[in-house]
Amino acid sequence: MEILEIDFGNEKEKIIFRKNSYQKDGTPAIEVLSANPNETGLPFGVLTVCVENPPKLEENEIIVKTWSENEFFNFLKDTKYFEDTGHRVQTGYVEAEIWKITDESLFASDEEIEAICMLNELK
Repeated sequence: MEILEIDFGNEKEKIIFRKNSYQKDGTPAIEVLSANPNETGLPFGVLTVCVENPPKLEENEIIVKTWSENEFFNFLKDTKYFEDTGHRVQTGYVEAEIWKITDESLFASDEEIEAICMLNELK
């Protein structure tokens, strides 16, 4: 599990990632959670999007929402954790990007998230 820090100018946000799947179709869902003290485990955002009639994804591929409130997640393409495949899927008036997860060490288990919450409570 890795904790990433996002710089918003005068504010820094620590985030962790949890891998799950969408109930509707089983495609991978990547939840982004806060890792800041007093906020650990609280939702920060969702990297992925569930689309109608999703394409068949290769192993470790995800459908990523890169528009609107998720635009700042684009920096993740330039990390060791993800790679843009160049494939796109139409969803409404926009295209979702298909990325490949290249390093699973990014993701936290429920147990690791609980442990971080407990450590932050002790601070």
